[in-house]
Amino acid sequence: MASFRYISILFFILFINIKSYSQFTNDANSFYSYAATRNASINFDRVLPCYEKTLSVSVFVVLDSLGQSNITNNQINKAIDSLNAKFSPICIQFRVCSTTEIANFQWDTLKVNDNDGLQEEAQLITNHFVDHTINLYFVAAFENLPGESGFTSYTPSYQSIFMIKDQLDDYELVHEFGHFFGLLHTFGLGNSSEYANGSNCTTTGDFLCDTPADPTNDYPTYPLSVDQYCELASGQKDMLQNWYMIPSDNLMSHYKSCRCKFTTQQYHVMAYEFLYHINNIIW
Repeated sequence: MASFRYISILFFILFINIKSYSQFTNDANSFYSYAATRNASINFDRVLPCYEKTLSVSVFVVLDSLGQSNITNNQINKAIDSLNAKFSPICIQFRVCSTTEIANFQWDTLKVNDNDGLQEEAQLITNHFVDHTINLYFVAAFENLPGESGFTSYTPSYQSIFMIKDQLDDYELVHEFGHFFGLLHTFGLGNSSEYANGSNCTTTGDFLCDTPADPTNDYPTYPLSVDQYCELASGQKDMLQNWYMIPSDNLMSHYKSCRCKFTTQQYHVMAYEFLYHINNIIW
């Protein structure tokens, strides 16, 4: 799984430093509060903007001890094609401007510190980074993050996404780019009390009202089991005793086999972050 774990913020207005994994440090609450304020300021009723912008992606692949990359350009390009398809409603596209192989196999199993999100990650970024592009790193594993597929790091100086090579598929990269563009998981911080009827959708969960409530309360033992129809294998009710209709098809959920789309409000959030933050950093 991928996602939103460590967040250290001076505030998105001043710039953002996101670490997105599957668990959280205390600083995650800072971004959660920011997201609530930001979403309340967005006019979700207006027509989606079209920015006609192509952003550059610098790809770095860490080689293993035998000098093998264990991922192909075709795999990466296919994932970028899926990314472009999903971002087309706001007319943002991505192109790979460079691909670099890194011959340091020790980084292929990347040590990521649970508290500050750095360690070898910082060394890798310091030595291999292209300014004004989204830097995309592929490694075999994260030593301290078992079960994770990727995470996102976004600061004024370093705009980076880290992915596990064998977890790259059509939508895992899209999920991480969703975080890069400011989206929370559909379940927020994993302790949401959002009602199934959506009556408190602006104050909990992901603060979006067109993503149905996601009922997990014991993250990181997520996701809940779904059946062949992408519905909860065992039904679950909210505090009002209404049945949840989970957003299993949403790209920011963790129902991995079911994910396929963003909602209109999610597109508005990503458009907002592009206009006010990302556009000033990525060229």
